[in-house]
Amino acid sequence: MSHFRVIAFNVLAIIFFLITAYMLIQHPQWPSATQGGVAMLAAGMCLVIGNLDSFDSFKASATGLEAKVRKAQTVAEDAKAVADHVRNLVGASSNPEVELKIVNEVGSYGRQLGLIEGALEVLMSHYDVRNLSATERAAFEAAKLKIVEINMVKRRALAEAKSSAT
Repeated sequence: MSHFRVIAFNVLAIIFFLITAYMLIQHPQWPSATQGGVAMLAAGMCLVIGNLDSFDSFKASATGLEAKVRKAQTVAEDAKAVADHVRNLVGASSNPEVELKIVNEVGSYGRQLGLIEGALEVLMSHYDVRNLSATERAAFEAAKLKIVEINMVKRRALAEAKSSAT
């Protein structure tokens, strides 16, 4: 459960930081001292709470905060344990050697997914959705929308690369 706490609070901290950054960029008039301070304090508190096990000692006083961090080796071991936990949740390869050979000899995950996405796009363009239930049609349309979004990002990235090269 400790690793879940670390992940949950670190994700919350990142969310608070991202919200603060978004508000600062999109709404420059937003950060009154209270609003900006509360968002940053929430992010900092999430980081501290999520990583309590990383501190040997932690003191807060009117003059400031003092923290003594455990050895980097111990923190690195904890980070590896969290990564292993996430890998188990997401699913690790059943045969990492074969997976590595495929990536090295056939193509990256992005290239493989791009080929599958291209073939799926062709099939979808010829499929009559009237035969699908409402739920199936919604899934079909969501997949089509993702393909459109992926293609937009690809075109934008190519245009940016082209303009950077000139």
